[in-house]
Amino acid sequence: MVNFKAEGFAEDFGDEIKDLELDVEFEINKKQLIRMFYFEFKRISELLRDKQYGENRKNEFPFQKFQEFEKLQLNILN
Repeated sequence: MVNFKAEGFAEDFGDEIKDLELDVEFEINKKQLIRMFYFEFKRISELLRDKQYGENRKNEFPFQKFQEFEKLQLNILN
């Protein structure tokens, strides 16, 4: 199991962050989390294959790292 905790703040970008407030906290199965990450990354990689969508975004996605993660998650989940 993996514990997640997301905290937020009210300050504007560039301002000093004074206080963090707990927004959400939950526990999730590690395999389920890996699957969620994988399918989200896969969705992005497929979208970027579209010429029009990916035209100005291709440099923003680490395709090689995704391929490494894809192989790793197959080993973990099988």
